[in-house]
Amino acid sequence: ECDGCKKWRRLPPTLIVGEGAEFFCSEIGRSCQDAEDDWDDGEEMEVANDTMKTIEAKLPLQIGDLTVTALGEVVADKAGYWNKSYIFPIGYTCTRKYVTDEESKRETEFLCQIEADDDGPVFRVTPKDDQGQLLQELSASGKTARSAWVRALAIVKDPALAKEGGTDDAEK
Repeated sequence: ECDGCKKWRRLPPTLIVGEGAEFFCSEIGRSCQDAEDDWDDGEEMEVANDTMKTIEAKLPLQIGDLTVTALGEVVADKAGYWNKSYIFPIGYTCTRKYVTDEESKRETEFLCQIEADDDGPVFRVTPKDDQGQLLQELSASGKTARSAWVRALAIVKDPALAKEGGTDDAEK
C-alpha cells in the first residue's frame, strides 16, 4: 500500500519493502493518480508462495573470472543493505582475479566480502598471495564496493599504503 495515496500496488519481485518501511507509488514508476491495482487473493498467494521457495544454488558458482562461494543473507529490514538496483547480502563472498600489473599482465586473486556494520554494509577486498593464502595485512574496506576495490588495488601496487589503514576513511 502506498503511504501517500493509500492505494494497493503490485510490486515487482525485485522490490523488497521492509516491515515498517515507507513505500510510495513513485518507487515503482507509478503515480498516486493511477487507479488502484486489482487484488486477486488466489493470484497473490501463488506469487507469494513462488517467491518463498528455497533456491538451491550449487556453490561455488563460476561466472567468468568471478567465483561466488557464499550468497549471504539478505537484510530487508535495515537501511543501506538494498536499494532499487542492488542487494548487499551480509556474508556474500566471492573471489575474482584482477590484473594488478599492466606491464607484466600479472593477475592477483582477491577475496571479496560483504560484512555487517551499524551504518550499513562494509565491502572488504583482500588479496591472496601466489599460493592462495590471504594477505590480511593488505585488506581494504569501504562503504561501497568501488571504494574498497580502489583502495585494495592501490595497496597491492604500493603496500606501504596498508600502514595507513585499509579502510577508506573518507567515507566514515
